[in-house]
Amino acid sequence: MIGHESKVSEDQTSLEKSLKELMEVEKKQTYLARLTAIFTLAIAVVIAVCAIIVVPKVMSTLHKASDAVDKVSEAVTSAQDMVDKASSSLDNIDSMTETITTAGDNLNTMVEDNTESLTSAVKSMSEIDFEGLNTAIQDLQDAIGPFAKLMKGF
Repeated sequence: MIGHESKVSEDQTSLEKSLKELMEVEKKQTYLARLTAIFTLAIAVVIAVCAIIVVPKVMSTLHKASDAVDKVSEAVTSAQDMVDKASSSLDNIDSMTETITTAGDNLNTMVEDNTESLTSAVKSMSEIDFEGLNTAIQDLQDAIGPFAKLMKGF
């Protein structure tokens, strides 16, 4: 029986060894599980803090971006209006240019049509004897002067 007791003793020692190893493995697993839980909680806290800090800033940035887009849209609309007005002004300038050109052409035609008449009138005016005319006027004044004095007396 001694053989049997030694075998039981060996089995018991082997069992105790296995239990010790199992306990050590269990302690390591418990430690690692706690460590995992702590890190998970820390990560969750970091994510929550980031969300609390970042989300309002992101919302503010999105609001500012929306305002900027609205202002850009207004600027584009205003620029389009100015382009339309400029185009209309250019059309009006083109129309005025055509009118001025037509008026200039009509003036040229009138001058060309009346060139002979104007030349003849200028020639006739240059042929007037102003000295003779002045002398005739003076002679008329001398002749009518006494008659005018006589008429004043009546």
